[in-house]
Amino acid sequence: MNEKLKNFADSISPLIFLDLMFESRKNATRMLIYFVISIGLIITVFFMQLSYSDLSRAGIVNAFFIIICACSALIGGTYSAASITSEKEKKTLTLLRMSGISGLQIITGKIISGFIYMLVLSLPYIVLTLMITVFGDFNFFRLAGGFFMWAGFTFFYLASGVLISILFKKNASANSFFYFSMFALHFLIFLLDEWFYRPLYDYNSYKFFTNLSPIDVWVNYSSSHIYGSAYYGNDGLSSIFGNAVPDYAVITLLYILFSIILTLFAANIFEKYLRWRED
Repeated sequence: MNEKLKNFADSISPLIFLDLMFESRKNATRMLIYFVISIGLIITVFFMQLSYSDLSRAGIVNAFFIIICACSALIGGTYSAASITSEKEKKTLTLLRMSGISGLQIITGKIISGFIYMLVLSLPYIVLTLMITVFGDFNFFRLAGGFFMWAGFTFFYLASGVLISILFKKNASANSFFYFSMFALHFLIFLLDEWFYRPLYDYNSYKFFTNLSPIDVWVNYSSSHIYGSAYYGNDGLSSIFGNAVPDYAVITLLYILFSIILTLFAANIFEKYLRWRED
C-alpha cells in the first residue's frame, strides 16, 4: 500500500510542479505586489487588534476566514475550471497521457496544485490569524474549525471546477458555467426552502436546504463566537445531527465527502475521454 502511494505521488509531483510554476510565472508581478502589501497589512492589523475586545478580535478572525473562503470560490474555482480546458486548448493532453499517468492521477494533480496555489494566496490571512491566536488568547478550537471549513470548501471548489473543466472545450465556457453553478449553490438554494420545506412543515423561521449553502455555513461559523462553542444554529439540521459538533463542521464534512465523490467521478469521465481520444 505504501509503495502504491509513493508511486502515485511520484507520478503526479511533476504535474503539480509544472502547473504551479506556469501559474506563478504568469502572475509573478501581481503576486509580488500582493505579498508586499500583505506584509504591511499584517503588521498594521496585528498591532491594532491588541487593543480590541475579545468579541471584536473574534470578528476579525471570522472575517478573514470568510474572505479566504470567498477567494477559494472565485480564484480557486477559476484556476481549476481552466485546468483541463487549458490542456485542450494547448493540445497537451496527448503529452500528459504519453507520460504514463492515469486520468485519476491527472485530476488529483490538478486539484492538489490548485490547493497549494490557494494556500499560498491565503497565507497572509492564515499567518495573521495564527498571530492573533497566539498573542491575543483566541480560542484554538475555533481557529481549527475555521481552517477545517476553509480546507473543505477549497477542496469542493477545486473538485467542482476540474469536473466542469472536463466537460467543456474552452476556458471561457468552463468559467462561465462554474460561476453560474456556484451562484446557484450560494444564493438560489435559498428558494428551495421557500418552495418545499417551509410550506410542508409550516415553520416560517426554520430552514433545511438553506443550511447547505456555503454562505449559511460561513454565517453559522461567524455566529458561533457570539453564543460560544454551544452554538449550533436554529434550523432543521440541528435536530438531525444533534449537538455533538457545530453545524458548520458537519456540513463542511459533507462537502468534503461529496468532493471525494466528484473527484472520482471526474477521474472516471476523464479516463474514458482520454481512451476515446486514443481510439
